[in-house]
Amino acid sequence: MKHVNLNSTDLVVSDVCLGTGKFGNSLDVTSSKHQLSHFFYSGYNFIDTARVYGNSERVIGEWLKETNLRSSIVIASKGAHPDVEWNSRMTREDILYDIETSLTTLGTDYIDLYFLHRDDRNVPVREIIDMLEDLCNSGKVRYYGCSNWTLDRIIEAQQYAKKSGSKGFVCNQVMLSLTKANKNVFDKMDMIQADKDMVEYHENTNLTLMSYMTLAGGYFIKLMEKSEIHENYKIMYDNEENRKTLIVMKDLCKKYGYSPLELLLQYVLARPFCSIPVISFSSIGQMDEVLRFSESSFQKEHIDMLVKIF
Repeated sequence: MKHVNLNSTDLVVSDVCLGTGKFGNSLDVTSSKHQLSHFFYSGYNFIDTARVYGNSERVIGEWLKETNLRSSIVIASKGAHPDVEWNSRMTREDILYDIETSLTTLGTDYIDLYFLHRDDRNVPVREIIDMLEDLCNSGKVRYYGCSNWTLDRIIEAQQYAKKSGSKGFVCNQVMLSLTKANKNVFDKMDMIQADKDMVEYHENTNLTLMSYMTLAGGYFIKLMEKSEIHENYKIMYDNEENRKTLIVMKDLCKKYGYSPLELLLQYVLARPFCSIPVISFSSIGQMDEVLRFSESSFQKEHIDMLVKIF
């Protein structure tokens, strides 16, 4: 297990982040708290949640109170998610409401890394950056980032932040995975998958990237194990690009003894910039397997084979 410094911050975090969207929802409260403790006492300190993740923030808040570990944990949370009818919630009032609610539910005075869960292209970036900067100046947020923003908007926001002397985004949370989604499959939810141009931007700027859906529901793992794949994942991921990637993965696994899980993790971890997978788990056993494989050592030529896949 490694700890990394998020560029342009004093945040030192584990190189795997615990995704908590299931906590208190599809995963019961006791199991959720067990995962939090197991993750922390395994040496990891970075957890990701969001205002819209049901009971997640409440469960984390209870666990923090019970364990008194707030100062040892780096919390990333998100706000400004559209409402149930997908209307934008990017006003100052919306953002302030979400951050205050998150702080109360988590039982903390500050959030280490705060993301806007979606963008609203009708709101000028200067207004958004100024609002986030105000949150930093108030002490409620230490640093802020963007989630599911297009590259052109990220660049525009970063340029404004530099011009205005603001912190700007210190992290981009986006999909980065060996498993490529079918075009338009996530468009209605405004979910962004990193492409070659976005990855090159991260390489050139050293902007930290947090990757969600890194394992893509185990699509490749199930293919290689010849297990049944849920119809929803077939709709998301059955395409020619993934069939070509599968050939490369099979070759690497056969020749060098890698597991498909190792390859999926290293596709994110092996980047030349700070790149952190956000992983959620159904069980402690699954967590232990991912954490073990995240520590794998890869030969450079094999890493090159992976990161060239787009």
